[in-house]
Amino acid sequence: MSILDQRLEFADAVSAAIEAGTANVGDTIDISVARDVGQGQPLYAIITVATLFDGGATTTGTTAFQLVSDSTATPSTDGSQTIHATTDVILGTSLVAGFRFVIPFPAGDNANGAVYERYVGIQQVQAEEGEDDGVVNAFVTLDNIGWTSQPDASN
Repeated sequence: MSILDQRLEFADAVSAAIEAGTANVGDTIDISVARDVGQGQPLYAIITVATLFDGGATTTGTTAFQLVSDSTATPSTDGSQTIHATTDVILGTSLVAGFRFVIPFPAGDNANGAVYERYVGIQQVQAEEGEDDGVVNAFVTLDNIGWTSQPDASN
């Protein structure tokens, strides 16, 4: 069982309204030093759509998300950030509430030879048209299949 807390959360009901291009989504996770973040344990970044995307002005916009790391708390969006994994490109109008992306964290020294830098984050890549609506949540979990949202516990 994994416990999700604010230190493992990238975004909580964050707007995904961006123009065509790449933008950071929510916050980063500070792993303190460049290292294999899973230390042998598989980790997953989960991105859930909370509010319908509309695809942009002409509804032809496409969206993808990428798991990145950088040496600064605000990862670069110009290609100098380290991109560890990218989701499939999805037509914005297909991103309805409940749609879920699962990004497995590659091992620290993945096929690209890319080790994790200090700050790990999620970026949205919007192509063709800007996204006008859409709200997402993004977090890290150990269990990409059995994870379910639970109400706050009170003991």
